[in-house]
Amino acid sequence: MLGVGGQILLRLPDESGEPRLHLGAVLEAEDRTCTAEFESEAAWPERGAGLFVYFLDAGTFFEQPALIEEIRAEGATATIAVRLTGRRVAAENRLAPRVSTVATDLMATVEEEECCPLIDVSETGCAIMANGTHEIGEIVSVAIAYGGREFAGRASVQSARELWQGRFRYGLHAIDADGGAGALVTGLRKIAHSVSSHAET
Repeated sequence: MLGVGGQILLRLPDESGEPRLHLGAVLEAEDRTCTAEFESEAAWPERGAGLFVYFLDAGTFFEQPALIEEIRAEGATATIAVRLTGRRVAAENRLAPRVSTVATDLMATVEEEECCPLIDVSETGCAIMANGTHEIGEIVSVAIAYGGREFAGRASVQSARELWQGRFRYGLHAIDADGGAGALVTGLRKIAHSVSSHAET
């Protein structure tokens, strides 16, 4: 279950069809209701709006539908109460299809670890191999060099599996809403489209 002080991600509806993910800290958790604090933004959904939340429970990263019950925006922060509905499922069922990038020799930098091979990529996430140890639900910095540019941002660790001793496979999901020229989400889209196009030719 969600615990006070834990991290929670809200996937907000967006007219563009692209997911907007916001990271918050849980302030209260009781039964199927959770209240968390987030960095504020100009336009939050109205009370009663449906969305998805992502959270860590017993070592597994889950996705669960929810309804917004209350929003209190004060200055740079917003306190949002949501009521969990429906059934939670493991969040490794990806928000977008991924394509293999093994043959591209693309590398990522995760936190301070450079040269982490990119295994596959989608418009919203990727899988990498790394030596560093990361927990499911952990938020990590990620940078990928592609086409002479660097795309950087933050990602949540959705899955972790040891391939062999000291070598791990991590499934990552980009969480930054900023889609600017150098943002991680922008780079993921460019790579996914490019690799898919080459695979189809």
